[in-house]
Amino acid sequence: MDWSWLEDAERVEEHLYAAGLRLHDKWICSTLLRDEEPCQHSEASYSCVLCNLRWPQELLWPGRMKLRTSKEEADALAGGLSLQGQVVARYMLCSGRVRLPVNTLILKISDELDPVIDFLPPSLCPACSATVQRKPHKEDQAINSILVRSSSADLSNVPMRIALDVAQNVFYGNDHEHMIVDEEMLQLGYGHMALRLTVPSTASVYSALRLGLPGCSIDYLPSTPARLTVTVYPASVHLPHANSPSLNPSEVAQWLSSVGNCHVASYTSGCSAHAVVAELASVGCWHRALALNGELWQRTVMIVSATENFESHACTLSSRPSTRRIMLYWLRALSGLGVVAKRLVLAFLGDPPVMVPSDIGSLEDAMRVSRNVIIVGGHYTLPQGLKIRSPVNLIGDGQVFLHLGSPVQIRSEFGAELRNLTFLGEQTGESDNRSAVIAVQCSYLVAIGRGYRCYSDITPVGGRRAFACCSWGRPSITLTNCTIRGGHHGVDLRGGCGVRPRMGKSRRPILAFPATQYLEDGLDLGAWLERNRNQHQEVDMPSIEFSGKRAYVPGWKQHVMTFAQLIDCEISNSVTEAINAWRGARLEMTRCWIHNCGQGLTVSHFETPSDLEQFKEFQLAPHISIRECLFEAIEGNDWSSAISLGRFMTSGFTRSQESELTKGFMPGSKGKSAGQYFLEAELLRNTLRCCNAGVICSRTNLLARSNQVEHVKFGAFQIFNGKTIMEENQIKQCAIALTARSGLSAAISWAAKLELRSNLLQMCEVGLRLSSARAQLEVNLSQDSLIGLGDGIVIQGSTSNVEMEGCRIADCKRMGIHAFKESNVTLRQCQILRNGRGVVIASGSRADISRSSFEGNTGWAVRFEGHPDDDLSLGSTSSIVGNSFGCPEKGNAGRKRVRVDTRSEMVRCLANSSPGEGLVEPEVKLQKTSHCAVLADEMAQLSLQTEML
Repeated sequence: MDWSWLEDAERVEEHLYAAGLRLHDKWICSTLLRDEEPCQHSEASYSCVLCNLRWPQELLWPGRMKLRTSKEEADALAGGLSLQGQVVARYMLCSGRVRLPVNTLILKISDELDPVIDFLPPSLCPACSATVQRKPHKEDQAINSILVRSSSADLSNVPMRIALDVAQNVFYGNDHEHMIVDEEMLQLGYGHMALRLTVPSTASVYSALRLGLPGCSIDYLPSTPARLTVTVYPASVHLPHANSPSLNPSEVAQWLSSVGNCHVASYTSGCSAHAVVAELASVGCWHRALALNGELWQRTVMIVSATENFESHACTLSSRPSTRRIMLYWLRALSGLGVVAKRLVLAFLGDPPVMVPSDIGSLEDAMRVSRNVIIVGGHYTLPQGLKIRSPVNLIGDGQVFLHLGSPVQIRSEFGAELRNLTFLGEQTGESDNRSAVIAVQCSYLVAIGRGYRCYSDITPVGGRRAFACCSWGRPSITLTNCTIRGGHHGVDLRGGCGVRPRMGKSRRPILAFPATQYLEDGLDLGAWLERNRNQHQEVDMPSIEFSGKRAYVPGWKQHVMTFAQLIDCEISNSVTEAINAWRGARLEMTRCWIHNCGQGLTVSHFETPSDLEQFKEFQLAPHISIRECLFEAIEGNDWSSAISLGRFMTSGFTRSQESELTKGFMPGSKGKSAGQYFLEAELLRNTLRCCNAGVICSRTNLLARSNQVEHVKFGAFQIFNGKTIMEENQIKQCAIALTARSGLSAAISWAAKLELRSNLLQMCEVGLRLSSARAQLEVNLSQDSLIGLGDGIVIQGSTSNVEMEGCRIADCKRMGIHAFKESNVTLRQCQILRNGRGVVIASGSRADISRSSFEGNTGWAVRFEGHPDDDLSLGSTSSIVGNSFGCPEKGNAGRKRVRVDTRSEMVRCLANSSPGEGLVEPEVKLQKTSHCAVLADEMAQLSLQTEML
């Protein structure tokens, strides 16, 4: 942030107008002033002067600044640095308008004729800024005054009427021409100044408290009380696990007199050693004392409060619910320790959890009292279900059965944990109850900064677009060792993204004063980050990204995100899905057992808004992770599958289903929206058995490794578009081991791409069934084994390309490989053993077979089939080079080597050999054309008539 604009009033208005400063943008002011750049992640970080946590530089206030000054002042500044480093040791005035407070960090001084000073004054993070800022209380009557203070800028050089009017036009109204009713300059110590401003309404006060004037802090000024007292205490008392210094009342009184230019009539200690209560001599002194709120004194941020509510807050912090039952258990376990050791252990354990029903009879009341709740074993009936809105930990002690009449609804901002519980939902059957046993709607929030791309006077241009994304950790809803039975769904996970592209959506009309809209429903970024800081002490700092685009009238909105973890859980007897994830909800499952449900896991496609997909928070992958889980007895309907990614039907791939599912999603289609098209999923070391269908994927990028699939009635894996990697899987006794199909759009360079490595397909009716419809289908197999199948691989479609290397196809009843409908096959170093027929290439298809071995096949090892109507001008080239054919075995097994029946293809047969027989030559049998066949029939008829005569 460049402070050169403070030189005159015109530059003040120009600067504020260019930035379009509104609401919380004081923490991103420097970013909004930059030229448009590609999306970037903030990397530079500095420590907050209060919480000492590292924050991105854009979130510190007043944050990093730049100031152009003279050579003499730069030299004087360099001489005034402390011995510990580039830190200002005393107050310094630069350019006659900007003061550098003590402990200001000098980052760089340029080597120019008029040097530019790059510096960082003591700054607060948004969370600490919200903690320190003085806000109105509910009992306050007249809320119409604020205090404006700056530790750096000289407020006498800043025309406040211009600054506030231009920076926040929401203060304009029908009854008020200007937002400032009255103003007064307060002269503090050391040449500092503060402003007391009276504004028209309570809404104006709340708007001002959320406003970011360059380098300024704004606090609420309460009405003048009968007794002019203030309470002074360090802001660190509001921080968890922070050590607050004890205050000397006389030193605090001297600080108020020197820094605040106040006359202290009397002073005394507060309810604790951290607080001092001072009585001021006049109303002006009382105002000046309150203006010191957030001032740095002895490297400590001080809070100056007008009321003495600190006593009640301190008493609340020191109170400890020691009468809880679990505390008695702790004291009994620590009875052998000394007093000092016992206190140390209890301080480490923190507040004891609440036990239900030992301490509190109601589970809802227990969650309101404590974050940690232990439920004693037994049966509990919850006819209204349970609503979880806070980051609670519900832990069952023994066998805990919760009989639910309504769902357990979880909508927490910081996650939640449920452990050792059994949830019993209604056995809905044919009833109209469509609810889930557990419905997860939110596990954490991200803040999205939105603004207009253009701004003219007070009328914004166009719609709002995202320019920033701020997040702090990714808390999850965790279910550990839980049992879920019954319900329409077992677990329903709802994310925050859209279900489908919303084309032609009617936009809300733009109001005359758009900032009013943000004041009513906008997110208070400072308060939100404060809550996150108190919850996520283990996370170093928040993450913030910028789109690099300008934004005017910026405001913050919350975006719901859902992340769920299921560990060692059992879900059974659900009417439909055991788990239903939609709208972009993320899921991790580990060692779970899903059985006897209408459907296993269903994951729906979602649409990420186009202006959000540029941020890393919306690019997380995989969306679904399933590890070491067991899916069995999923056979309630013919379409029942263990895992369905993309909600594709099990019964088959029909063109009507394809067109409906791909409408609006395929790139290049008319209704296309630039969003997320493919799900990301990984399946690791899972077992699927006794299901009607195994894994069904539609437009999904899938990684399947070390899974076992057995006794599946239809297809073990069914793939429609997307990229699939399968490694070391075992598929046995299924109807079809793998079905893959691409389509319908040819605009995609590859619609479906499969990579198979070291898989075992055994005792299935069909190993691989591959087909394409206009779009590309690429399949690569390496070191795979297809043993004891009905048909090994069936390939069809002119855009189907299959490459096999080091694979083994053995003991298939009918054909090892059958390629038709103009498909392409490549075999290298493969083994085709003891099949009914080896490789069959239908007319119009193409094959390259090299360095492979053929043994014990009953029919032809390699056969190129022909058709009487083949066109000789449309031929393709196939090759059989360097292959080995085994010796004939019992009967005719292995005796038939290569046969070419086609007229249109040119087949090159080179260097093929058989032990003891030398080179193997193909047997060529050209098919008769349909014209020749008709002529032959006529000649035969004529010959027969001649003989009869």
